[in-house]
Amino acid sequence: MVRIGIIGPGRNDNGYGIGTFIIREILNNSNALLTAIGGTTIQSIKKSIQEIENKYSKIPVGTELYPLEIIDRFFSSENIDMVIIASPTPTHLNYIELSIQNNKHVFCEKPLFSFDNIIDEKLNYLQGLYKMAEKKGLILSVNCQRAYIPVFLAENKLLPELKSELEIVFSIGAKTGLLPPKELFELCISHLSSILIKFNLNNQSKYSILNIDFNKGNDHHQCVLSFSYLNQKDKLINGKMRIEQSKNVELASVKIRTDNSFEAIVSGVKIGADFKTSYRVNNNPEIFSRDLLSISIDKMVDAVSTPSNAPLLTNNESYCLSTIDSMFWQSGFSKLSSKNEME
Repeated sequence: MVRIGIIGPGRNDNGYGIGTFIIREILNNSNALLTAIGGTTIQSIKKSIQEIENKYSKIPVGTELYPLEIIDRFFSSENIDMVIIASPTPTHLNYIELSIQNNKHVFCEKPLFSFDNIIDEKLNYLQGLYKMAEKKGLILSVNCQRAYIPVFLAENKLLPELKSELEIVFSIGAKTGLLPPKELFELCISHLSSILIKFNLNNQSKYSILNIDFNKGNDHHQCVLSFSYLNQKDKLINGKMRIEQSKNVELASVKIRTDNSFEAIVSGVKIGADFKTSYRVNNNPEIFSRDLLSISIDKMVDAVSTPSNAPLLTNNESYCLSTIDSMFWQSGFSKLSSKNEME
């Protein structure tokens, strides 16, 4: 049984935040036990617990509650094997370090840090944390569940070899309004980068950014990035990624196109009381997997309990994810920011 402590159990006023759903999946996992919850105040933690128990399942009796004023005790608790970090992004690096120092496996919500003018310094700091984790035999993985999409397609023999072209479109709704471009980028870019990694486009030095643009409308925001990648066979892959937020979108979806011959549309659906993931590939019948978040949590729990198993994103892949996200920000989106287009 893997004993789990989560910090950041709720959602913010804009409706964003994944802690509530992560706790739902912990409670559904027979090999996981929620033993601790960290949050801003006791009142805010109890509010999140009430919401979870009203919608899903009861929190285990004896779960320890840690407000910020005693959060150090959360990380040093002997009742935690694995820390899940779902708190605001600016807290991530500090909480990762505290977890590793206290010999806890870490499963951190993406991105691992905020994008600003000291990205290189943060990457160097993060690299040191990964070295510390590896030395201690600890997992430090990013929660980026859409990395499973290429894995599922490959396992079901639906994913052709990538030859020269790749396009990824990530579409989300606007819960309480359209996000400023920088926030939209931070919220979504890791989903696209994780898919690139599962296509083995994982070497930051092999990328060339061709163009970056941002479009605003009354009912949508859109970030578009074009790139090329020189793969291990010295063949050039031309890629385009698009992040879309629209008031007309209800459920998030991912569209993947390769080489003008393959298209997959992947979205979350609710069937009865269950959450599923729908895959529509070319003209094939629609197929389903379990909810992507459920799979991501289960793989992390399995990796902690059985060292021969791997999480959805390994330590190396998780660090590569941060380097690629940072490259996209530094090479493109920061230039738009300087023109006040990212506010």
